[in-house]
Amino acid sequence: MRSVGTIIAPKFLIVLCFFQFLSAQDLLDSKVQTACESVADIDLETCKPEHFDIPALKSICENMGLNVENDVFPFLFLEEEPNQRNGEEFVRADYVAAAYECISFADDIDFENSIIENISEDDPETFKEIIKEIMRVNPDIIETLLNRLEEDIPNLKDELSEGQTFLDSQ
Repeated sequence: MRSVGTIIAPKFLIVLCFFQFLSAQDLLDSKVQTACESVADIDLETCKPEHFDIPALKSICENMGLNVENDVFPFLFLEEEPNQRNGEEFVRADYVAAAYECISFADDIDFENSIIENISEDDPETFKEIIKEIMRVNPDIIETLLNRLEEDIPNLKDELSEGQTFLDSQ
């Protein structure tokens, strides 16, 4: 005949192990929460856009110079007019989808920029030829790029020697 202690002890150990597991899960959850305090912490594994409120989600796109309602939603929902969705207002899930789109767009831009940097460093002559071809096909791009450069580097014209172009300075 088994004693009461031999029956209760295994059950007690099971309950104790269960509570240890729960407290370990709480500790893991709290680490995830503390590691996900701002949109800068987003890593798409432990810290996702779903963890943030609408203003924070909007800031992800705004930091890239995109307005969620005017630039991203029309693309996501294939709308002609911004803010038109059959009279419905946008919900948090829409802003989460927009944040994912902006993150994806930023990753694409970073990848393209790294390719451009590699080409310009590895083969500057090919890079110049590519730029010349782009300028030939789309001459308006020069004005747009110059405006952006002047915004980013206000003293660029002063830094270049007379007759020197931006490409020559690279």
